[in-house]
Amino acid sequence: MKEYSAILVDTSIYDNFGLKLDQGYFASLKQFKNTPIVYLVPDVIASEVTSHIEEKVKTTQSALEKALKDSEVHKCLDQESCEQIGALFANKESPIDIATSQFDAYSDLVGATRIDCNDHVSISNVLEQYFAKKPPFGKGKKKNEFPDAIILMATEAWAKANDKQVIAIAKDGDWKNYCEISENIDYSEELPEVFQLLEQNNAQYPYFKSLVKALEEEQAEDFLSEIETHLSSLLDGIAPDQMADSFQYWEADGCNGWMTDFSLTSSEITVIDVEGTSAIFEVSASIDIEVEGEFSLYAYDTIDGDHVYVGGVISVAEHTFESKLLVTVEGDLNAGIEDLCIEQVEIVNQVSSVDFGFLEPDYSE
Repeated sequence: MKEYSAILVDTSIYDNFGLKLDQGYFASLKQFKNTPIVYLVPDVIASEVTSHIEEKVKTTQSALEKALKDSEVHKCLDQESCEQIGALFANKESPIDIATSQFDAYSDLVGATRIDCNDHVSISNVLEQYFAKKPPFGKGKKKNEFPDAIILMATEAWAKANDKQVIAIAKDGDWKNYCEISENIDYSEELPEVFQLLEQNNAQYPYFKSLVKALEEEQAEDFLSEIETHLSSLLDGIAPDQMADSFQYWEADGCNGWMTDFSLTSSEITVIDVEGTSAIFEVSASIDIEVEGEFSLYAYDTIDGDHVYVGGVISVAEHTFESKLLVTVEGDLNAGIEDLCIEQVEIVNQVSSVDFGFLEPDYSE
């Protein structure tokens, strides 16, 4: 693998992982702090991510305030409790202050190097690239690519000035096109790749060697059983969005799901973080679930011009999805797999919706 000395993460990747900076992959980037590898955060990306967090906070605060008002109306809480909670809202921080504080705290956690793009690229350089239709610009309306151009051109200038090779993590074709002609920036769409930059994460610990060998030889029953227990707990009561088709107008009335099976799709593991006797690594899995969904069906009344309730239906759907799993283990990493226990499992790519197929009234009742 090519050696890199700096990491650049596009806003699209922050969004892709739900802006959860204090957990999973993003929290594990703290291991690069105080190492020769620079975690680079241009001011444009900092502003974009902060803005997206601000929108999340606004949405959450509005939902909480609405829920409180509904609780008062429907008597879910007594008057005193509503007043106490309302007092908390009255003293709440502004969304922009919360978002700024979150991103600043995260930057400190990971030891990010913040750079001002204006110090490394001029608007004339960006416009020259724009009129020449060079990446990240191209044909069509590309005004939205100006932030990307500023980020990438500033990063390239910074990298040349500091003799750095940068790996840029993004899910953006324009970033990819730019990196293909860049001397100092390479492109990747997978954030876990950056964790292979540290020598300690080359999976040289006996535990990881033993685990890979056991998985290859199908001798990792206890490990897989622990994974299954954690996944069953995580997916118990899962309620994805309900999708369906019907001749009638339908409304989703809620659903409840559970895991039925899972398997690892590969024996490969990617070590994300090692700290003392604790380690986080990534595996790939295929997960089977069943979901029981309730629906209300309505027929259109052409006379009244309204939808008339014709009955409810309960449908069970089977669904399979693939996801990366982040597995946290605790114990002596110089020992075998039987000497460590799994502390936590995180499903990276959660299932968002399930299709229940075609719905129709149950005429058997």
